[in-house]
Amino acid sequence: MSVYHGTKFGFVQSAVYDQMGVSLEGRLANASDINLCDAVSVGEANGIGVGLGVATATLAGAIKPGVNNEELKLPTSTSTAADFAGILVRTDTGRTDANGENYMGYKEIGTLLRKNRVGGRIWIKAQTAITTGGNLYWVIADTAGTGKKIGGFVGTAVTNDTVQITGVKVVQGASAGELALIEVGII
Repeated sequence: MSVYHGTKFGFVQSAVYDQMGVSLEGRLANASDINLCDAVSVGEANGIGVGLGVATATLAGAIKPGVNNEELKLPTSTSTAADFAGILVRTDTGRTDANGENYMGYKEIGTLLRKNRVGGRIWIKAQTAITTGGNLYWVIADTAGTGKKIGGFVGTAVTNDTVQITGVKVVQGASAGELALIEVGII
């Protein structure tokens, strides 16, 4: 058994940072008591990718109303900004598909960072460039077949394919394909 003790008379740790760096899509920006998240069942047969914006649907016959009476759904082409419930958080219990995409499976419990509660900061993948302090649009359809993920986010409106969401702030913008930091729950 070998144990690394660092350089003789030196430091084991050469740098100390007080802020976390860029993380992964769907990961909360930091561990904080203000990240008020809820556990909600995933209602899509193919699961839902982490870091995507979701809507909620009411489940009939809930055993505990207010606890298990809703499920997460991806938006549809008729979704509005009012349907945006929040973002599916990446947790250590998620799955990875054959393409390396992380998701929560059907009927599994997903962690939802809600837009209408205390909120928090979360990393999202920019489908197109997103500007710091700019508007954020939720992808509800891809009528042109551009490959944008339903539930994803873009920085520019696309007629019939996106809706502008409010109650969010773009803290750190990003180029297409990169991670942007947004704050959810801004009133």
